[in-house]
Amino acid sequence: TLEGSGTGDSRPHVPFTAKSLTTGQTVKLLDYAHGEVQPGPDNTVFVRGGSVEQGDGLFRISIGADGTPVAEAVAVTGLPVALGYLGAQIPQPFDVASPVPLKWKLSRENADVDLRITHRATGKSFSKTLNLYSESAGSPYYYHDDTFGITWAQIAAESQMGKDAEVGTYDWSFTARPQNGVGPDLKASGSFTAVKNVSSPHDLDWDGGPDLLVRDTAGVLWRADSEYDPARKTLTESWTDRIGPGWQIYDRIETIGGVGGGAADFVARDKSGVLWLYDVTGNGYKPTIAGRKQVGGGWNTYTQLTGGSDLDGDGRPDLVAVDKAGALWFYKGTGNVAAPFATRKKIGTGGWGIYNQITLTGNIGGAAGGDLIARDKDGVLWLYLGKGDGTFTARKQVGGSWGAYTDTIGIGDANRDGRPDLFAYGPNKTAYFYAGTGDYRKPFDTRVASPVLTDQPAYNHVS
Repeated sequence: TLEGSGTGDSRPHVPFTAKSLTTGQTVKLLDYAHGEVQPGPDNTVFVRGGSVEQGDGLFRISIGADGTPVAEAVAVTGLPVALGYLGAQIPQPFDVASPVPLKWKLSRENADVDLRITHRATGKSFSKTLNLYSESAGSPYYYHDDTFGITWAQIAAESQMGKDAEVGTYDWSFTARPQNGVGPDLKASGSFTAVKNVSSPHDLDWDGGPDLLVRDTAGVLWRADSEYDPARKTLTESWTDRIGPGWQIYDRIETIGGVGGGAADFVARDKSGVLWLYDVTGNGYKPTIAGRKQVGGGWNTYTQLTGGSDLDGDGRPDLVAVDKAGALWFYKGTGNVAAPFATRKKIGTGGWGIYNQITLTGNIGGAAGGDLIARDKDGVLWLYLGKGDGTFTARKQVGGSWGAYTDTIGIGDANRDGRPDLFAYGPNKTAYFYAGTGDYRKPFDTRVASPVLTDQPAYNHVS
């Protein structure tokens, strides 16, 4: 006789077994089975199920040479049987003030996870068992696509370590136990660096993925929410959120990072030269954009401006601008939304007028501070390494043919490897993702085509 049960849910599985009616001996054939057993030729049967050794699929049950039943895989589905660890999804560095969760991906969801997080310097720790399931009311620690995690707010609600929120290095480890009893326990470990209330360079909703502000030809402003796809190694678009009409009154819109820390803010310059600040509050799902605040007039003296990167090491995003005479000016971020920038300081005398686009990128070259890339009129891209004091070293050529893009944007660390990345948008709705390498000699990896904005209407401004 054949006995067994099982589905992909969390209920304990009964192994699929064969029992001899003569001796009473029981032989385990599969870790689970579901559906009806179908008869086959020559005293065989077929069953849908799986085992840790052979995987999930369709199996033929037959009598072996020694008279004992055996299960042979006829076709496998590729679905996981044993729990597998597919990596951590933790921003580097991780901001303990943000709503972005620490996340890990498994090969399947139905597991109980014993998680431990320890601050390396103090030894303070947090431990909790996370029961993962997606059915019914769901688990507060299960997100989607076999990914689980926990926010720092959840940690703080249950531990002094979370309330103290020390910066520095944390070690994490977990043991995941399959709820259905199929396969061995899974162990994984790693570490991350924590910071507190640090500016997000291009994340308006504060969900951990970069956002783009885009304006269509009718003057409507949109926010394109994006995320990194590790399988395709590029930036993909989650959705596009309509902000509103009337943005054609501005000739420049720039995301500048979180002025007071947290979600990224942005500035817009009107055609009379007045610069306006839009303070953004992110909650991990959707941003709230406050009414505009006037920064000041006279900004039409600048042909180029860019922001969002910390150039002087104080943890606040700064802004630089090129005037009509070709001089480069540094605006130090104050951390105060009411007066976001200190008095300007000239950091480059002439010569910057040769560029038709400049972009602050964050620290892409591995030197002391935030860096800047500049594109000349021949399409050649140049890298200026930040010294960490608001100034830059002599330029280094990155490469040519960058004139193919209308916008190059320092989007922050999209792929969560600790290095800032770049997004490029061009005519005919083409888009590319450039992963940062951390090496000033080759600051960007080979470009990968991105679907972001490519299936949308054409935009006349992307930032």
